[in-house]
Amino acid sequence: MKHGHRFVMVALVAGMLAVALVPLTAGSQGARAQAGGIIYVDADAAGANNGASWRHAFTDLQDALDEAEPLDQIWVAEGTYKPTRQFIDDDPRSATFQMVNGAAIFGGFDPGTGVTKFADRDWVANETILSGNIGDLDRSDDNSYHVFYHPEGTNLDGSALLDGFTIIGGNADLVDYPGGVCGGGVYNEGSSPTLGNITLVGNSAFDRGGGVYNEGSSPVLTGCLFSDNFAQVGGAIYNLDGSSPTLIDCTFSSNAVFDYGGAMFNNDHSSPVLNNCAFSGNSAFSGGGGAIYNRYGSSPKLAGCTFLDNVTLGDGGGIYNVGSSPVLTNCSFTGNSAEGSGGAVYNLSSSSSTLTNCILWGDSSPEIESLFSSPIVTYSDIQGGYVGEGNIELDPRFVEPDSGDLHLQPDSPCIDAGDNDALNLPQYDVDGDPRILDGNGDGYAVVDMGADEFKTPAIWVDIDVTPYVPSNVIKLGSPRRVPVAILSTEEFNAVAEVAPDSVYFAGAPHVGFTFVDVDNDDDEDVLLDFRARDMVDLDEDSTEATLTGETQDGVSFEGTDEVKVIP
Repeated sequence: MKHGHRFVMVALVAGMLAVALVPLTAGSQGARAQAGGIIYVDADAAGANNGASWRHAFTDLQDALDEAEPLDQIWVAEGTYKPTRQFIDDDPRSATFQMVNGAAIFGGFDPGTGVTKFADRDWVANETILSGNIGDLDRSDDNSYHVFYHPEGTNLDGSALLDGFTIIGGNADLVDYPGGVCGGGVYNEGSSPTLGNITLVGNSAFDRGGGVYNEGSSPVLTGCLFSDNFAQVGGAIYNLDGSSPTLIDCTFSSNAVFDYGGAMFNNDHSSPVLNNCAFSGNSAFSGGGGAIYNRYGSSPKLAGCTFLDNVTLGDGGGIYNVGSSPVLTNCSFTGNSAEGSGGAVYNLSSSSSTLTNCILWGDSSPEIESLFSSPIVTYSDIQGGYVGEGNIELDPRFVEPDSGDLHLQPDSPCIDAGDNDALNLPQYDVDGDPRILDGNGDGYAVVDMGADEFKTPAIWVDIDVTPYVPSNVIKLGSPRRVPVAILSTEEFNAVAEVAPDSVYFAGAPHVGFTFVDVDNDDDEDVLLDFRARDMVDLDEDSTEATLTGETQDGVSFEGTDEVKVIP
């Protein structure tokens, strides 16, 4: 898998792949193997079209879904696929896809260029599109109501998996039909599937949830992108009736609504968990909550999230709370604006928001507005100031906020200024780097404010590849070990400083180490062994290789040496 966002998905996907898969050989024309096998889909396949292999793949995804059983996997080649199964007779716009419990659907393959193995799939380069644009391509009023439709009774659970697709063109405008005006991209009622590496773009709903509608549903979404979706409320996602999805490393960009919740609307005790999610450029035209609107006991938990340039003509440029008490930890807000009040956060009607280790700076003033509410704000950097333990009012020194870079500069007052005991403190920052670090070098590791955990610039160390053989030759794919030494110098005691288990060379982990004076200067060095076949960062054109690692105190170091690669 070439594009990240693996966090939660890895365990589930690995488990599914561990099941005994029994695909037929590429030349087979026979019926597909028993449940637990792979069903192939390729719009360009010209064989028997029975799903038994890439050559004989189904050309229609619906055919594969009709045949799928628990433990099956559906592998889909790049291209555009449109739904065909109708949930309303004689209404072509009711054509939709429907996931299956226990079946995993994977996009990103391209048999035409040799991308036929799971490990090689690339859903960015080999875009696999599931499109609701089933009619005139220049119109949307003849599109599918829902690209995926999971009504009450479908009862999907987390074993229904969709990974590596783009969902476009759903237009939920079916008035006077249950749920017909909700969830143009994905409609879930009593269903909680798993979605990974999904892009939902250009979907719309006449009422709720242009991208996704959840009612009594709590799906898991990892590495998903929501862009340019539109609805009356909840431009990207609308959660209702206790829907509490988990969203990890998701991005919400340029979604819009007429009323409330440019990206997300949480209603009626819906409290999603959001980790390392980014909200940028979302808008609520007339209501409020440029990014998120929380109502009626909806109290999401947000950790490591960023809010940039979200806007509303009402209140709450970033978040609007009504009778809701979200918990925000290590979140960063800047560039958000509200024509009303609360450029970052607006609290109304007993909304007791909790903000810890957050940065609210550069939004329209005031950053926080509260009416009949009592938010708790601690260890946070708030422009204009805010009463609370550990709060400061100092320029956070973002690297380049105008271009969306909210990393902290080395002189930021937010470094090591947070609370290590904060609720829902994320283990990793927005880049996936570990918390908690000693960012200011005073010997004490204290969490930073904001979504970024400042990492001291890497120390450059001297390394020597194959120290006893001056040619530095590495044969790609070889199981043989390649020794690499980290040399001790006057400035860097390799034996005392290096944490060996953190060291990688050309992307390979070490398979053993020892302490020895390899350069005969009376100071012991760290000598590590790596297998050439594990060096994924090298190819036949490489002329140098990089070693990375961390010291015992968590400070990064790097070293580079010339290499001669033999294919």
